[in-house]
Amino acid sequence: MRSRTIAAMALGTTALLALTGCGPDAKTASGPSSSPSPGATDGKLDSLPENEILDRAAAAMDNLQSVHVTGGLPYAADKTAASGSTSVKVDISFDRKGNCSGTIQAEGLGSVTVIRSPELLHIKGDADFWRNIARQRHATPKQENALVGTFAARWMKMPRSNPQSSQMAAVCDQMDAVTGIGASAVEVRKDGISLIDGKTTVAVSAKTSEGTEETYWIATQGTPYFLKALSSGGKDGEVAYSAFDAPVDTAPPAGADVLDLSKAGAGEGS
Repeated sequence: MRSRTIAAMALGTTALLALTGCGPDAKTASGPSSSPSPGATDGKLDSLPENEILDRAAAAMDNLQSVHVTGGLPYAADKTAASGSTSVKVDISFDRKGNCSGTIQAEGLGSVTVIRSPELLHIKGDADFWRNIARQRHATPKQENALVGTFAARWMKMPRSNPQSSQMAAVCDQMDAVTGIGASAVEVRKDGISLIDGKTTVAVSAKTSEGTEETYWIATQGTPYFLKALSSGGKDGEVAYSAFDAPVDTAPPAGADVLDLSKAGAGEGS
């Protein structure tokens, strides 16, 4: 039986904020689980034992091919939320082919929007984002201002086949981290029935081996997906899941001034 770890998910979804390959450890991402197929719940999910409910939900999430995630998450550069953590907001869609579209915003670090299709990567960061990048690279004030003046609030693109694309959009490869991170639950209990966006859910709470308390709202009709997850106990975060298996919109930004990074600044295109 597994429970989801929101703090661990945050490490994956904030990888893009560094643009230096500083993503999650490979050990934190897992592929599809060996849990039984979730199947349809026919509204009787809440009558099952709490461990079986979590197992079915875990299997449903692992079988997803795409999902949309929104919410607020804890994040710390040293990969512990207990020291120097900050608040991260995510609004992004993923699929298991590495396509993604959405925005990540970190308190004090700025925000960045990314669109990665099978052919191209588009990114756009705000001024705070690029100032943070410049400071990470120990740029002089003049260099920092030049970087911000050139790139802030401007779309950039490069072919997905470019090796730098993988570093610049590491977040797009985090579908497994978003849906498949697990931790051993010390205690599990059912917390009743409630509505999430008009859908009936059963709430299941668990204490994890990391000492956090997490609650999951799981759909009782149809496939038992997580619709919402809440974490507390020093790693506070809340995320919502939607658009299950819906195609990710990776259309390029329409009518935008796009800088073509594959031309090393020699030209621009859209």
